[in-house]
Amino acid sequence: MNNVLEQLKKYSKEIDLSSRFLWEFDGTFLNSIPQIGSFVNGNFNNPFERNEALKFKLTEYFQQNPSDVENLHFWIINDWGGIKNFKNNDQNRSKIKNFKNEIKNERLTRGTFSTISSLSKLSSFWDCKNFVIYDSRVIYSLNWLILKLSKEKKYYPTPAGRSEVIANYNIDTVIRLFHKDKNRDEDLYFSYKEAYHKYCHLMKDWSMKLWHDNYSVRRQYPFYLEMLLFLIADKEIFEDIKTSIHIEIK
Repeated sequence: MNNVLEQLKKYSKEIDLSSRFLWEFDGTFLNSIPQIGSFVNGNFNNPFERNEALKFKLTEYFQQNPSDVENLHFWIINDWGGIKNFKNNDQNRSKIKNFKNEIKNERLTRGTFSTISSLSKLSSFWDCKNFVIYDSRVIYSLNWLILKLSKEKKYYPTPAGRSEVIANYNIDTVIRLFHKDKNRDEDLYFSYKEAYHKYCHLMKDWSMKLWHDNYSVRRQYPFYLEMLLFLIADKEIFEDIKTSIHIEIK
């Protein structure tokens, strides 16, 4: 995987997260939690800095307030994350409870992994030092880099996404065409039981190697790498796929 890491180092030098990361959010609800709202609804230079502040502030808050955070959980998924169909109901409250237990055991169930894009938004705020969001764009970028550059090719299951680019250039189709000799997904992808934790461990390891010598210690938190992979999916990775793949029909 060293070749993948080297490519990410190039991207990290070429791409300024503070100018490219434009994720906006309405923090009105956070005013109901004064120690959060008064901080993240203040003045910031750009959306990147505000999201960065939110990540650290919520991790601090969750560690100090492990209970009575149900409404905050759904604000993170619905409002900050923009996933409106993950409703505040008994089924999803149970999913969140199960997810909390499963990430401690480093083994997810199929039902939990089926909504990992939503649930991992929570874990990324519960503990931003150890967990990151399992986002479709991030996995798209990561899987392509593994396919193109890594000698050891094992992929991460792709969650459902909302990007038209990702939908039009389906990375799983590319992977299966490249590995025509492997007929089973079990041979290509990590199991849903372990994929999220392997992904988080990888992101932590690479973050330490990626920014250890030219940024503050904060930048070694894995969500910065997650942001980078998220940003390059629709542009750099998409263009790389288009120029790298040639299809010949016999």
